[in-house]
Amino acid sequence: MNFKEMIQSYIYTTQKKLQDLPHIKKYNEVRRLHTKVNQKMGEYFLKEYDYEKYSKIIEADLQKETKGYQFKLNLKNPNDEFILYELTALKNHPDVPAITEIFLKEKRYQNEEEKNFLESLVNSHASLFKIVKSNIDTGYITMEDVFTKERYNIIDVTLSISLFINNNPEMYMYNRIVLYNGVRFATGIPCIFYKMTKPLQKLIKECEEKNYPSYSRCIRFYNLSKLAGNISLQMNTRF
Repeated sequence: MNFKEMIQSYIYTTQKKLQDLPHIKKYNEVRRLHTKVNQKMGEYFLKEYDYEKYSKIIEADLQKETKGYQFKLNLKNPNDEFILYELTALKNHPDVPAITEIFLKEKRYQNEEEKNFLESLVNSHASLFKIVKSNIDTGYITMEDVFTKERYNIIDVTLSISLFINNNPEMYMYNRIVLYNGVRFATGIPCIFYKMTKPLQKLIKECEEKNYPSYSRCIRFYNLSKLAGNISLQMNTRF
């Protein structure tokens, strides 16, 4: 058995063991619930929500905020469509209704479990995070908010394996952290940066100095990551 085969065998064995751990079983249950709720919200976004109208509002306000800022959502592009969904699923803009809040107000949930999960989404936290450490044997990853320096231990089996394979590279992600029923995980479209570049440093400083609102900050990190070719559409199915 060569080195590559040894690594593959170790990963396979580790994945199998992980599925028997209590916290991973609980994590998988939460992610199944997340997928179920997210599918309903996604259908509402596509069939009932006036997302084209709200995309224009967001684009116009970005132009007002920073004269000459070049950004336009191409809703035929899956990544752009999904970043708009990310922006409208939660309250990010004062003039753009949040789908989570619509679901709660109109009681578009089947049971208390779904209601509680929607509330956990409302209380979630989006920011730029630095990957501090990961553990392939437990699926845990420690992420540090670049702005507040607060650290979060999340579960992400797939990401922990990817980091292990790539020898734990320096990585930053603009993502959303959700806490539900004792399980903390990251979701949304991950805007990835593989090192602290000068453009990323500049944007972090700019966000701190100008205190951009959440929708603006999200788009700016998304745009920078997209320009670098580092966007990976996950559609909330990272297990």
